[in-house]
Amino acid sequence: MLQNVDAAREAQKRTDGQLVKLQQRFDALQAGHTEQRLKLGEQALELQQHATHRHQQDAETQRLREESQRMAVDIAGVRGQLMAATTQVAAAEDRARSAETRLDRSLADSRAWPAKKTATKGKSATASRG
Repeated sequence: MLQNVDAAREAQKRTDGQLVKLQQRFDALQAGHTEQRLKLGEQALELQQHATHRHQQDAETQRLREESQRMAVDIAGVRGQLMAATTQVAAAEDRARSAETRLDRSLADSRAWPAKKTATKGKSATASRG
């Protein structure tokens, strides 16, 4: 009977030792689990921040695209205005050259007119003498 008690005590010690080891392992696993949950929470927060940042970047990209399109339309309008102004300037230059040519002819005619008038008077005086 004493041997049975000793054997039971030995078995109890082994069981207690295994229980201590299992409790330590359980505590270590639980600490690891808690650490993993904390890391997961941090990663989830970081992921959310990245998603928010990405959303902001997408919105900024869209805004810049729209602004670029508006600027392209504005540039096209300005080009049209520039072409129209260039055409108007060319037409004004043509009118100015034409007016300058007419002015030059008028000046030349006005300078020549007294000489023609004198020559015409001389011919009429000679014709009336004869």
